[in-house]
Amino acid sequence: MVVSSELITCVTPDGAVGTSIFYLYYDGQNLIPDSTTEFTFKLSCAVNYYIDPVTHTQCYPCPDGASCEGGVSAPSARAGYTASVT
Repeated sequence: MVVSSELITCVTPDGAVGTSIFYLYYDGQNLIPDSTTEFTFKLSCAVNYYIDPVTHTQCYPCPDGASCEGGVSAPSARAGYTASVT
């Protein structure tokens, strides 16, 4: 985890996609006591993978003839290929 006065960046464990109650501890102290603040953790896929367009909970390898930028981007057809919807 990286902490600054303006930003907290952390890596969530695999499978942490969805809405969760978030508790923030620093140096053993809960910084948001009595918090019921909900945060939504979203999946971001690596380059050459695309996110499940329905559930947004899994990444799949890029299909043949497609280009996948990763993140939450959908695959796009490379030159000479056409997109198909199945």
